[in-house]
Amino acid sequence: MSSSAAVELVYAADESDFVSKGVQLLGDRIRAAIASRGSCLLGLSGGSTPKAIYTALGAEASIDWTKVTVFLVDDRHCPPDSSDSNQRLLQETLIASSSLEPHSFSSVLPNCALEPAACVEDYGKQLSAMFKAAGRDQADLLVLGMGEDGHIASLFPPLAPADLETSSLTVHKSAGEGFAVANRISITMPVIQRSHSRIFLLKGAGKQTTWESMMSAGDSIVDRLRWPAKNLLAGGVTALCLFPTVPTAVSAKI
Repeated sequence: MSSSAAVELVYAADESDFVSKGVQLLGDRIRAAIASRGSCLLGLSGGSTPKAIYTALGAEASIDWTKVTVFLVDDRHCPPDSSDSNQRLLQETLIASSSLEPHSFSSVLPNCALEPAACVEDYGKQLSAMFKAAGRDQADLLVLGMGEDGHIASLFPPLAPADLETSSLTVHKSAGEGFAVANRISITMPVIQRSHSRIFLLKGAGKQTTWESMMSAGDSIVDRLRWPAKNLLAGGVTALCLFPTVPTAVSAKI
């Protein structure tokens, strides 16, 4: 099977449709996880793209949020009240709009008061405990983005071969130049690969170019190190796209 055969593309017509389809996709998979496994381990990414979707998702009365544990796919090493923090993003969107009291919302978050290496180690222990309590080693759903350089989570290309084989749950990465916060805490590629379901949220011309470049690349080890998302395609992914242009064959199905 080619990697592209395992990719489901969902196109949105406009911003409102993007949010509506995003809430439907995420909501359906959260409810399915709760129905089949009794709970949902939900990993969320940050950035501007998912904000409106998270806010609308938190207001979904059809989701039993007491059976959902939210954790971060990655975060910047900064105070949780910083505008750069994904923890703040969750507080201001998903959690703020949910009907749950803050203390009732189950979440597993990095302790950024610790030094970066200690924070990564501690977060790995927290995630290990989360998986153990749930009786499984897989997240039920991961929401992912993709940077215009091709990074997913905080796994920046080119990856090292060891990034594909590590047994660790978390890793300390550097975003390099051009990013406001260099120190990053991220779950590892094997954790992402083991997840039951993965949804990419992609919006804008730059993300379209990056996604199409990734999809048109080969499947060699060199390609998989250059394009981290390549390592997920064979296991199946869904991409919700709000792009300036869509293929003619699917434009009538938006």
